[in-house]
Amino acid sequence: MAILTITDARRHLELGEEVDAALDAQLGDLILAAAAIVEDEMGRPIIGEGGWTDISAVPPNVVHAIRIALGQLFLNREGDLDLTTVKALVGRYTRVSFA
Repeated sequence: MAILTITDARRHLELGEEVDAALDAQLGDLILAAAAIVEDEMGRPIIGEGGWTDISAVPPNVVHAIRIALGQLFLNREGDLDLTTVKALVGRYTRVSFA
């Protein structure tokens, strides 16, 4: 279950709304990867057991963290990611583990 739609991603990345099947497929993969980055940073799932009950319950700063991670992945497809902003946005929702 994706938190962001392709339309949301296109709007955030300022790509316009013209249909491009190849780009939309790439964006779909990047949305999932961005959500996984946020989940990894928080140490918990976004939706489901240990996370929020549904998409409407996800705090806006967590959704925006996914957008930021998406932008980093899109702009830096082959390079390093700067997740400083993502960490700041989700820090209060991070599960601390003392393993």
